[in-house]
Amino acid sequence: MTLILGARRPAVPDTALFDIEINGDNQVRSEHWRPFGGYQRCRWQWAWGIPAIAEIQIAKTHPWAKLVMSCRRQIVSVVTNHNGVPWDGRVMGARYKGVPGQEVITAYLVNNLVWQTSALAWPQPLFPRPEFQFPKHDIAVGPLDGVYKYYSSRNYTRLLAPVYSKLPIKYDTPSLPDLNQMSSIEDVLDYIADSTDDLIATWARMTPLDELHKVHFENSNRAPVINLWRPGIDPDPGKIFNPEALGHLENIISWEGLEHFFYFLNPGNVLGMANPANWLKANKPCYLLDTVEKRDRRHMEWRTDGGGIIDVERYVTHPEGYQVIVGGKAPEIANNVVQMVFNLLIQGAMSALQIGGAAPVVGDLVNDIFFAYQMFSDSDLKAELGRHGLAERFANTGTAFSLDALASGTSKLKEIGGQDTLKLTIRAGAGGYEHGVDDGSGLRFRVGDRISLVDFGETVEQWVSAVEVEHTPGEQKTTTVTLGDDLALRSGWDKVTEKIGMLAGAANAAANSTT
Repeated sequence: MTLILGARRPAVPDTALFDIEINGDNQVRSEHWRPFGGYQRCRWQWAWGIPAIAEIQIAKTHPWAKLVMSCRRQIVSVVTNHNGVPWDGRVMGARYKGVPGQEVITAYLVNNLVWQTSALAWPQPLFPRPEFQFPKHDIAVGPLDGVYKYYSSRNYTRLLAPVYSKLPIKYDTPSLPDLNQMSSIEDVLDYIADSTDDLIATWARMTPLDELHKVHFENSNRAPVINLWRPGIDPDPGKIFNPEALGHLENIISWEGLEHFFYFLNPGNVLGMANPANWLKANKPCYLLDTVEKRDRRHMEWRTDGGGIIDVERYVTHPEGYQVIVGGKAPEIANNVVQMVFNLLIQGAMSALQIGGAAPVVGDLVNDIFFAYQMFSDSDLKAELGRHGLAERFANTGTAFSLDALASGTSKLKEIGGQDTLKLTIRAGAGGYEHGVDDGSGLRFRVGDRISLVDFGETVEQWVSAVEVEHTPGEQKTTTVTLGDDLALRSGWDKVTEKIGMLAGAANAAANSTT
Protein backbone atom coordinates (compact mmCIF):
# COMPACT_ATOMS: atom_id res chain seq x y z
CA MET A 1 0.00 0.00 0.00
CA THR A 2 1.47 3.34 -0.90
CA LEU A 3 0.81 6.97 -0.33
CA ILE A 4 4.19 8.48 0.48
CA LEU A 5 4.97 11.05 3.17
CA GLY A 6 8.62 12.02 3.04
CA ALA A 7 11.26 9.59 1.84
CA ARG A 8 10.13 6.33 0.29
CA ARG A 9 11.07 3.13 2.05
CA PRO A 10 12.08 0.00 0.09
CA ALA A 11 9.18 -1.72 -1.64
CA VAL A 12 8.20 -5.09 -0.14
CA PRO A 13 5.40 -6.60 -2.26
CA ASP A 14 2.68 -8.22 -0.14
CA THR A 15 1.79 -11.54 -1.80
CA ALA A 16 1.11 -13.70 1.28
CA LEU A 17 -2.12 -15.68 1.48
CA PHE A 18 -4.80 -14.49 3.87
CA ASP A 19 -4.85 -16.59 7.03
CA ILE A 20 -8.53 -17.67 6.96
CA GLU A 21 -10.33 -19.90 9.47
CA ILE A 22 -13.72 -21.55 8.99
CA ASN A 23 -16.28 -23.10 11.37
CA GLY A 24 -19.34 -25.13 10.33
CA ASP A 25 -20.70 -25.66 13.85
CA ASN A 26 -24.02 -23.93 14.53
CA GLN A 27 -22.88 -23.29 18.12
CA VAL A 28 -19.63 -21.75 16.80
CA ARG A 29 -17.65 -23.71 19.40
CA SER A 30 -13.93 -23.04 19.58
CA GLU A 31 -12.87 -26.65 18.98
CA HIS A 32 -14.49 -26.62 15.52
CA TRP A 33 -12.35 -23.88 13.94
CA ARG A 34 -10.16 -25.12 11.07
CA PRO A 35 -7.71 -23.49 8.60
CA PHE A 36 -9.46 -22.64 5.32
CA GLY A 37 -6.43 -23.26 3.13
CA GLY A 38 -5.90 -22.02 -0.41
CA TYR A 39 -8.25 -20.02 -2.60
CA GLN A 40 -8.38 -18.73 -6.18
CA ARG A 41 -9.22 -15.15 -5.25
CA CYS A 42 -10.55 -13.26 -2.24
CA ARG A 43 -11.71 -9.77 -1.45
CA TRP A 44 -12.32 -8.30 2.00
CA GLN A 45 -13.99 -5.04 2.96
CA TRP A 46 -13.81 -2.97 6.13
CA ALA A 47 -16.50 -0.25 6.23
CA TRP A 48 -17.45 2.52 8.63
CA GLY A 49 -20.82 1.92 10.25
CA ILE A 50 -22.37 -0.55 7.79
CA PRO A 51 -22.04 -4.35 7.42
CA ALA A 52 -18.92 -5.09 5.40
CA ILE A 53 -18.81 -7.61 2.56
CA ALA A 54 -16.30 -10.25 1.44
CA GLU A 55 -15.90 -12.75 -1.40
CA ILE A 56 -13.92 -15.97 -1.63
CA GLN A 57 -13.52 -18.02 -4.81
CA ILE A 58 -12.52 -21.70 -4.66
CA ALA A 59 -12.68 -24.74 -6.91
CA LYS A 60 -15.59 -27.15 -6.50
CA THR A 61 -13.01 -29.74 -5.44
CA HIS A 62 -11.85 -27.59 -2.48
CA PRO A 63 -12.03 -29.41 0.91
CA TRP A 64 -14.53 -26.84 2.23
CA ALA A 65 -16.64 -26.55 -0.93
CA LYS A 66 -19.48 -28.71 0.42
CA LEU A 67 -19.58 -26.78 3.70
CA VAL A 68 -19.69 -23.42 1.91
CA MET A 69 -22.56 -24.63 -0.29
CA SER A 70 -24.51 -25.77 2.80
CA CYS A 71 -25.03 -22.21 4.09
CA ARG A 72 -28.81 -22.39 3.48
CA ARG A 73 -29.38 -24.47 6.64
CA GLN A 74 -26.03 -24.13 8.39
CA ILE A 75 -24.06 -21.32 10.00
CA VAL A 76 -20.70 -21.11 8.22
CA SER A 77 -18.51 -18.69 10.20
CA VAL A 78 -15.30 -17.22 8.81
CA VAL A 79 -12.54 -15.13 10.40
CA THR A 80 -9.37 -13.56 9.00
CA ASN A 81 -7.28 -10.42 9.49
CA HIS A 82 -5.19 -7.96 7.53
CA ASN A 83 -2.13 -6.58 9.31
CA GLY A 84 -3.84 -7.34 12.60
CA VAL A 85 -7.22 -5.79 11.71
CA PRO A 86 -9.81 -8.57 12.24
CA TRP A 87 -12.64 -9.53 9.90
CA ASP A 88 -15.29 -11.95 11.15
CA GLY A 89 -18.62 -12.88 9.65
CA ARG A 90 -20.55 -15.65 7.95
CA VAL A 91 -21.34 -17.02 4.50
CA MET A 92 -24.63 -15.49 3.33
CA GLY A 93 -24.69 -17.05 -0.13
CA ALA A 94 -22.69 -19.25 -2.49
CA ARG A 95 -22.89 -20.30 -6.11
CA TYR A 96 -20.83 -22.39 -8.47
CA LYS A 97 -20.58 -21.96 -12.20
CA GLY A 98 -18.45 -23.28 -15.05
CA VAL A 99 -17.72 -26.27 -17.24
CA PRO A 100 -18.61 -29.54 -15.42
CA GLY A 101 -15.56 -30.65 -13.51
CA GLN A 102 -14.06 -27.14 -13.56
CA GLU A 103 -16.70 -25.20 -11.66
CA VAL A 104 -15.68 -22.26 -9.49
CA ILE A 105 -17.53 -21.56 -6.24
CA THR A 106 -17.96 -17.95 -5.13
CA ALA A 107 -18.90 -17.47 -1.48
CA TYR A 108 -20.50 -14.17 -0.46
CA LEU A 109 -19.87 -13.15 3.14
CA VAL A 110 -21.12 -10.38 5.45
CA ASN A 111 -19.40 -9.40 8.67
CA ASN A 112 -21.11 -9.71 12.04
CA LEU A 113 -22.50 -6.19 12.04
CA VAL A 114 -25.25 -7.88 10.02
CA TRP A 115 -26.75 -8.80 13.41
CA GLN A 116 -28.17 -5.26 13.43
CA THR A 117 -30.47 -6.16 10.54
CA SER A 118 -31.87 -9.24 12.26
CA ALA A 119 -33.71 -7.76 15.26
CA LEU A 120 -36.58 -5.36 15.79
CA ALA A 121 -36.86 -2.88 18.64
CA TRP A 122 -40.18 -3.87 20.22
CA PRO A 123 -42.25 -1.29 22.12
CA GLN A 124 -41.99 -3.54 25.19
CA PRO A 125 -39.37 -6.31 24.92
CA LEU A 126 -40.20 -7.55 28.44
CA PHE A 127 -43.43 -8.96 26.95
CA PRO A 128 -41.98 -11.68 24.71
CA ARG A 129 -45.16 -12.01 22.60
CA PRO A 130 -46.24 -9.37 20.04
CA GLU A 131 -49.98 -9.64 20.78
CA PHE A 132 -49.77 -7.24 23.75
CA GLN A 133 -47.31 -4.37 23.63
CA PHE A 134 -47.61 -1.50 26.10
CA PRO A 135 -46.66 1.33 25.98
CA LYS A 136 -46.90 2.19 22.29
CA HIS A 137 -43.22 3.13 22.01
CA ASP A 138 -39.97 2.29 23.73
CA ILE A 139 -38.34 5.69 24.31
CA ALA A 140 -34.71 6.21 25.32
CA VAL A 141 -32.74 9.41 25.92
CA GLY A 142 -29.02 9.56 26.60
CA PRO A 143 -25.56 9.29 25.01
CA LEU A 144 -25.50 7.54 21.64
CA ASP A 145 -23.37 4.65 22.91
CA GLY A 146 -25.74 4.04 25.83
CA VAL A 147 -28.97 4.29 23.81
CA TYR A 148 -27.55 1.94 21.15
CA LYS A 149 -26.67 -0.64 23.80
CA TYR A 150 -29.97 -0.13 25.66
CA TYR A 151 -32.13 -1.15 22.70
CA SER A 152 -29.73 -3.87 21.60
CA SER A 153 -29.47 -5.51 25.03
CA ARG A 154 -33.24 -5.54 25.58
CA ASN A 155 -34.09 -7.03 22.19
CA TYR A 156 -31.23 -9.51 21.79
CA THR A 157 -32.07 -10.79 25.27
CA ARG A 158 -35.69 -11.16 24.18
CA LEU A 159 -34.46 -13.28 21.25
CA LEU A 160 -32.00 -15.19 23.48
CA ALA A 161 -29.30 -14.26 20.96
CA PRO A 162 -25.66 -14.25 22.19
CA VAL A 163 -25.09 -10.58 21.29
CA TYR A 164 -23.78 -8.69 24.33
CA SER A 165 -22.83 -5.06 24.94
CA LYS A 166 -19.37 -4.05 26.07
CA LEU A 167 -19.08 -1.94 29.21
CA PRO A 168 -18.65 0.73 30.40
CA ILE A 169 -21.02 3.08 28.60
CA LYS A 170 -19.09 5.75 26.69
CA TYR A 171 -19.92 9.41 27.28
CA ASP A 172 -18.45 12.30 25.32
CA THR A 173 -17.74 14.75 28.13
CA PRO A 174 -17.31 18.34 26.88
CA SER A 175 -14.42 20.46 28.09
CA LEU A 176 -15.15 23.39 30.40
CA PRO A 177 -15.83 26.68 28.58
CA ASP A 178 -13.39 29.58 28.53
CA LEU A 179 -15.51 32.33 30.08
CA ASN A 180 -13.09 34.98 28.84
CA GLN A 181 -14.00 34.02 25.26
CA MET A 182 -17.76 34.36 25.84
CA SER A 183 -18.98 37.86 25.09
CA SER A 184 -22.71 37.29 24.53
CA ILE A 185 -25.60 34.99 25.33
CA GLU A 186 -25.22 33.50 21.84
CA ASP A 187 -21.76 32.22 22.83
CA VAL A 188 -23.26 30.50 25.86
CA LEU A 189 -26.05 28.92 23.80
CA ASP A 190 -23.52 27.72 21.21
CA TYR A 191 -21.48 26.04 23.95
CA ILE A 192 -24.57 24.29 25.34
CA ALA A 193 -25.56 23.09 21.87
CA ASP A 194 -22.06 21.76 21.14
CA SER A 195 -21.77 20.07 24.53
CA THR A 196 -24.92 17.98 23.94
CA ASP A 197 -23.97 16.62 20.52
CA ASP A 198 -23.60 13.14 22.00
CA LEU A 199 -27.10 13.15 23.52
CA ILE A 200 -29.93 11.65 21.46
CA ALA A 201 -33.59 10.79 21.92
CA THR A 202 -35.10 7.80 20.14
CA TRP A 203 -38.46 6.04 20.04
CA ALA A 204 -39.00 2.54 18.72
CA ARG A 205 -42.05 0.64 17.53
CA MET A 206 -41.01 -2.59 15.80
CA THR A 207 -38.18 -0.65 14.16
CA PRO A 208 -35.18 -2.60 12.74
CA LEU A 209 -32.21 -1.89 14.99
CA ASP A 210 -30.05 -0.76 12.07
CA GLU A 211 -32.65 1.76 10.92
CA LEU A 212 -33.32 2.91 14.49
CA HIS A 213 -29.73 4.07 14.99
CA LYS A 214 -28.68 4.77 11.39
CA VAL A 215 -29.41 8.50 11.34
CA HIS A 216 -27.85 9.14 14.75
CA PHE A 217 -24.61 7.41 13.77
CA GLU A 218 -24.53 9.31 10.46
CA ASN A 219 -24.75 12.59 12.39
CA SER A 220 -22.03 11.63 14.86
CA ASN A 221 -18.36 10.67 14.95
CA ARG A 222 -19.24 7.17 16.17
CA ALA A 223 -19.94 3.92 14.38
CA PRO A 224 -21.34 0.58 15.60
CA VAL A 225 -19.23 -2.58 15.67
CA ILE A 226 -20.15 -6.21 16.41
CA ASN A 227 -17.32 -8.73 16.57
CA LEU A 228 -17.22 -12.46 17.25
CA TRP A 229 -15.49 -13.57 20.45
CA ARG A 230 -14.13 -17.13 20.79
CA PRO A 231 -13.25 -18.46 24.26
CA GLY A 232 -9.74 -19.85 24.49
CA ILE A 233 -8.76 -18.19 21.21
CA ASP A 234 -9.47 -14.45 21.44
CA PRO A 235 -8.26 -12.12 24.24
CA ASP A 236 -10.48 -11.49 27.26
CA PRO A 237 -12.91 -8.72 26.19
CA GLY A 238 -13.30 -7.32 29.71
CA LYS A 239 -16.64 -6.43 31.26
CA ILE A 240 -19.76 -7.10 29.17
CA PHE A 241 -23.50 -6.86 29.79
CA ASN A 242 -24.70 -10.45 29.25
CA PRO A 243 -28.25 -11.08 30.53
CA GLU A 244 -29.28 -14.64 29.69
CA ALA A 245 -33.04 -14.21 30.14
CA LEU A 246 -35.66 -11.48 30.51
CA GLY A 247 -35.65 -12.02 34.27
CA HIS A 248 -32.02 -10.92 34.40
CA LEU A 249 -32.45 -7.88 32.18
CA GLU A 250 -31.76 -4.49 33.71
CA ASN A 251 -31.41 -1.01 32.32
CA ILE A 252 -27.85 -1.06 31.02
CA ILE A 253 -27.43 2.68 31.40
CA SER A 254 -28.55 2.90 35.04
CA TRP A 255 -27.15 -0.36 36.38
CA GLU A 256 -23.91 -0.99 34.50
CA GLY A 257 -21.74 -0.59 37.61
CA LEU A 258 -23.42 -3.34 39.64
CA GLU A 259 -21.81 -6.74 39.95
CA HIS A 260 -25.05 -8.74 39.76
CA PHE A 261 -28.38 -8.72 37.99
CA PHE A 262 -31.87 -7.82 39.17
CA TYR A 263 -30.47 -6.12 42.26
CA PHE A 264 -33.38 -3.84 43.05
CA LEU A 265 -36.01 -6.60 43.29
CA ASN A 266 -33.59 -9.39 44.10
CA PRO A 267 -30.93 -8.04 46.51
CA GLY A 268 -27.92 -10.28 46.87
CA ASN A 269 -29.37 -12.70 44.29
CA VAL A 270 -31.39 -14.40 47.06
CA LEU A 271 -33.69 -15.91 44.44
CA GLY A 272 -30.76 -17.49 42.62
CA MET A 273 -31.85 -15.99 39.33
CA ALA A 274 -28.32 -15.61 37.97
CA ASN A 275 -25.03 -17.45 38.15
CA PRO A 276 -22.49 -15.11 39.85
CA ALA A 277 -19.65 -16.78 37.96
CA ASN A 278 -21.06 -15.42 34.70
CA TRP A 279 -21.95 -11.87 35.75
CA LEU A 280 -20.56 -9.30 33.30
CA LYS A 281 -18.18 -11.88 31.77
CA ALA A 282 -17.87 -13.58 28.39
CA ASN A 283 -17.71 -17.34 28.88
CA LYS A 284 -18.99 -18.83 25.60
CA PRO A 285 -18.91 -17.93 21.89
CA CYS A 286 -20.72 -14.63 21.51
CA TYR A 287 -20.83 -11.37 19.60
CA LEU A 288 -19.57 -8.21 21.31
CA LEU A 289 -21.44 -5.01 20.50
CA ASP A 290 -19.76 -1.64 20.91
CA THR A 291 -19.18 1.75 19.29
CA VAL A 292 -15.92 3.29 18.09
CA GLU A 293 -14.94 6.89 17.39
CA LYS A 294 -13.12 8.38 14.44
CA ARG A 295 -9.41 8.87 15.16
CA ASP A 296 -7.52 12.09 14.49
CA ARG A 297 -4.68 11.07 12.15
CA ARG A 298 -4.35 14.34 10.28
CA HIS A 299 -0.58 14.14 10.65
CA MET A 300 -0.79 11.53 7.87
CA GLU A 301 -0.61 13.48 4.62
CA TRP A 302 -1.98 11.51 1.68
CA ARG A 303 -1.23 12.65 -1.87
CA THR A 304 -3.09 11.77 -5.06
CA ASP A 305 0.25 12.04 -6.87
CA GLY A 306 2.01 9.59 -4.49
CA GLY A 307 3.86 6.50 -5.68
CA GLY A 308 2.26 3.06 -5.91
CA ILE A 309 -1.21 4.35 -6.93
CA ILE A 310 -2.86 2.19 -9.57
CA ASP A 311 -6.05 4.18 -10.01
CA VAL A 312 -7.65 7.38 -8.69
CA GLU A 313 -11.34 8.23 -8.84
CA ARG A 314 -12.84 11.36 -7.30
CA TYR A 315 -16.56 12.14 -7.31
CA VAL A 316 -17.93 15.53 -6.29
CA THR A 317 -21.62 16.52 -6.28
CA HIS A 318 -23.27 19.91 -6.11
CA PRO A 319 -25.63 20.69 -3.18
CA GLU A 320 -29.26 19.92 -3.97
CA GLY A 321 -30.46 22.35 -1.32
CA TYR A 322 -29.60 24.16 1.89
CA GLN A 323 -32.80 23.56 3.85
CA VAL A 324 -35.15 20.66 4.56
CA ILE A 325 -38.84 20.69 5.46
CA VAL A 326 -40.14 17.72 7.45
CA GLY A 327 -43.54 16.71 8.80
CA GLY A 328 -47.07 16.86 7.43
CA LYS A 329 -48.81 16.30 10.74
CA ALA A 330 -48.62 18.18 14.02
CA PRO A 331 -47.94 16.43 17.32
CA GLU A 332 -51.15 15.25 18.95
CA ILE A 333 -50.69 17.57 21.93
CA ALA A 334 -50.37 20.58 19.61
CA ASN A 335 -53.62 19.70 17.82
CA ASN A 336 -55.42 19.30 21.14
CA VAL A 337 -54.20 22.69 22.39
CA VAL A 338 -55.22 24.42 19.14
CA GLN A 339 -58.69 22.83 19.28
CA MET A 340 -59.13 23.97 22.87
CA VAL A 341 -58.05 27.54 22.07
CA PHE A 342 -60.39 27.83 19.08
CA ASN A 343 -63.33 26.42 21.03
CA LEU A 344 -62.71 28.92 23.86
CA LEU A 345 -62.51 31.78 21.35
CA ILE A 346 -65.85 30.76 19.78
CA GLN A 347 -67.51 30.50 23.19
CA GLY A 348 -66.09 33.90 24.17
CA ALA A 349 -67.33 35.53 20.96
CA MET A 350 -70.83 34.09 21.40
CA SER A 351 -70.94 35.36 24.97
CA ALA A 352 -69.79 38.82 23.93
CA LEU A 353 -72.44 38.97 21.21
CA GLN A 354 -75.04 37.54 23.61
CA ILE A 355 -75.79 34.64 21.29
CA GLY A 356 -77.60 31.85 23.09
CA GLY A 357 -77.46 28.12 22.56
CA ALA A 358 -74.62 25.63 22.52
CA ALA A 359 -71.40 26.82 20.94
CA PRO A 360 -70.24 24.84 17.88
CA VAL A 361 -67.22 22.62 18.41
CA VAL A 362 -64.31 23.00 16.02
CA GLY A 363 -63.21 19.36 16.35
CA ASP A 364 -60.41 18.37 13.98
CA LEU A 365 -61.06 21.16 11.46
CA VAL A 366 -58.00 23.04 12.70
CA ASN A 367 -55.74 20.01 13.10
CA ASP A 368 -52.31 20.18 11.46
CA ILE A 369 -52.43 23.94 10.97
CA PHE A 370 -49.89 24.85 13.65
CA PHE A 371 -46.60 22.96 14.14
CA ALA A 372 -47.33 20.58 11.26
CA TYR A 373 -44.01 21.34 9.52
CA GLN A 374 -40.50 21.93 10.75
CA MET A 375 -37.50 23.41 8.93
CA PHE A 376 -33.81 22.51 9.14
CA SER A 377 -31.29 24.69 7.33
CA ASP A 378 -27.55 25.04 6.73
CA SER A 379 -27.05 28.81 7.06
CA ASP A 380 -23.34 28.62 6.18
CA LEU A 381 -24.04 26.78 2.91
CA LYS A 382 -26.88 29.17 2.09
CA ALA A 383 -24.62 32.19 2.59
CA GLU A 384 -21.83 30.62 0.57
CA LEU A 385 -24.00 29.73 -2.44
CA GLY A 386 -26.03 32.93 -2.42
CA ARG A 387 -29.36 33.53 -4.14
CA HIS A 388 -28.57 31.21 -7.05
CA GLY A 389 -28.10 28.14 -4.84
CA LEU A 390 -30.66 25.35 -5.08
CA ALA A 391 -32.94 25.78 -2.11
CA GLU A 392 -34.91 23.06 -0.37
CA ARG A 393 -36.11 19.47 -0.19
CA PHE A 394 -38.84 17.63 1.73
CA ALA A 395 -38.34 14.68 4.10
CA ASN A 396 -41.51 12.74 4.88
CA THR A 397 -41.43 11.80 8.55
CA GLY A 398 -45.14 12.01 9.34
CA THR A 399 -45.11 14.21 12.44
CA ALA A 400 -43.08 17.40 12.86
CA PHE A 401 -41.41 18.38 16.14
CA SER A 402 -40.87 14.74 17.07
CA LEU A 403 -37.82 12.59 17.78
CA ASP A 404 -37.76 11.02 14.32
CA ALA A 405 -38.34 14.44 12.67
CA LEU A 406 -35.19 15.77 14.33
CA ALA A 407 -33.12 12.79 13.23
CA SER A 408 -34.51 12.66 9.68
CA GLY A 409 -34.25 16.40 9.15
CA THR A 410 -30.58 16.61 10.08
CA SER A 411 -29.77 13.47 8.08
CA LYS A 412 -31.55 14.72 4.95
CA LEU A 413 -29.78 18.06 5.27
CA LYS A 414 -26.44 16.26 5.23
CA GLU A 415 -27.51 14.10 2.28
CA ILE A 416 -28.47 17.03 0.02
CA GLY A 417 -25.49 19.18 1.01
CA GLY A 418 -23.19 17.70 -1.65
CA GLN A 419 -20.43 15.13 -1.28
CA ASP A 420 -16.77 14.73 -2.07
CA THR A 421 -15.61 11.12 -2.38
CA LEU A 422 -12.20 9.88 -3.44
CA LYS A 423 -11.23 6.26 -4.19
CA LEU A 424 -7.60 5.21 -4.43
CA THR A 425 -6.47 1.77 -5.59
CA ILE A 426 -2.91 1.17 -4.37
CA ARG A 427 -0.39 -1.67 -4.30
CA ALA A 428 -0.13 -3.39 -0.93
CA GLY A 429 3.29 -3.57 0.70
CA ALA A 430 4.94 -1.12 -1.70
CA GLY A 431 5.79 1.35 1.07
CA GLY A 432 4.10 4.34 2.66
CA TYR A 433 0.81 4.10 4.52
CA GLU A 434 -0.68 0.66 5.19
CA HIS A 435 -4.05 -0.60 6.41
CA GLY A 436 -3.51 -2.29 9.77
CA VAL A 437 -3.25 -1.94 13.52
CA ASP A 438 -0.66 0.47 14.92
CA ASP A 439 2.85 -1.01 14.82
CA GLY A 440 4.82 2.00 16.03
CA SER A 441 5.75 3.14 12.53
CA GLY A 442 3.10 5.88 12.35
CA LEU A 443 2.18 4.61 8.89
CA ARG A 444 -0.79 2.38 9.75
CA PHE A 445 -4.38 3.51 9.21
CA ARG A 446 -7.83 2.05 9.82
CA VAL A 447 -11.38 2.80 8.78
CA GLY A 448 -12.65 5.92 10.56
CA ASP A 449 -9.30 7.75 10.60
CA ARG A 450 -9.25 11.48 9.80
CA ILE A 451 -6.33 12.25 7.51
CA SER A 452 -4.94 15.16 5.46
CA LEU A 453 -5.35 14.90 1.69
CA VAL A 454 -3.33 16.87 -0.88
CA ASP A 455 -5.10 17.18 -4.24
CA PHE A 456 -4.70 19.91 -6.88
CA GLY A 457 -1.99 21.30 -4.59
CA GLU A 458 -4.45 21.99 -1.78
CA THR A 459 -4.61 20.26 1.62
CA VAL A 460 -8.05 19.34 2.96
CA GLU A 461 -9.29 17.13 5.79
CA GLN A 462 -10.80 13.77 4.82
CA TRP A 463 -11.60 10.47 6.52
CA VAL A 464 -11.32 6.78 5.60
CA SER A 465 -14.84 5.40 5.10
CA ALA A 466 -13.99 2.02 3.55
CA VAL A 467 -11.05 -0.27 2.75
CA GLU A 468 -11.12 -3.25 0.38
CA VAL A 469 -8.20 -5.66 0.01
CA GLU A 470 -8.14 -8.08 -2.93
CA HIS A 471 -5.72 -10.93 -3.52
CA THR A 472 -5.06 -13.58 -6.13
CA PRO A 473 -2.42 -16.13 -5.01
CA GLY A 474 0.97 -15.43 -6.56
CA GLU A 475 0.11 -11.80 -7.23
CA GLN A 476 0.54 -8.65 -5.21
CA LYS A 477 -2.41 -7.57 -3.08
CA THR A 478 -4.23 -4.41 -4.05
CA THR A 479 -6.08 -2.11 -1.68
CA THR A 480 -8.91 0.26 -2.55
CA VAL A 481 -9.33 3.07 -0.03
CA THR A 482 -12.44 5.25 -0.01
CA LEU A 483 -12.14 8.72 1.49
CA GLY A 484 -15.32 10.62 2.40
CA ASP A 485 -18.98 9.59 2.29
CA ASP A 486 -19.45 6.93 -0.37
CA LEU A 487 -23.00 7.66 -1.54
CA ALA A 488 -22.58 7.43 -5.30
CA LEU A 489 -19.74 4.96 -5.83
CA ARG A 490 -21.36 1.80 -4.42
CA SER A 491 -20.55 -1.18 -6.59
CA GLY A 492 -23.05 -3.93 -7.32
CA TRP A 493 -21.71 -6.39 -4.80
CA ASP A 494 -21.86 -3.78 -2.01
CA LYS A 495 -25.64 -3.78 -2.45
CA VAL A 496 -25.83 -7.29 -1.04
CA THR A 497 -26.11 -5.53 2.30
CA GLU A 498 -29.23 -3.68 1.21
CA LYS A 499 -30.87 -6.90 0.04
CA ILE A 500 -30.75 -8.40 3.53
CA GLY A 501 -32.69 -5.71 5.29
CA MET A 502 -30.91 -2.36 5.32
CA LEU A 503 -33.82 -0.67 3.49
CA ALA A 504 -36.66 -2.14 5.52
CA GLY A 505 -37.15 0.91 7.71
CA ALA A 506 -39.51 2.86 5.45
CA ALA A 507 -41.99 0.00 5.13
CA ASN A 508 -41.88 -0.71 8.86
CA ALA A 509 -42.40 2.95 9.72
CA ALA A 510 -45.52 3.18 7.54
CA ALA A 511 -47.00 -0.04 8.90
CA ASN A 512 -46.40 0.97 12.52
CA SER A 513 -47.51 4.60 12.34
CA THR A 514 -49.68 5.62 15.29
CA THR A 515 -50.44 9.16 14.15
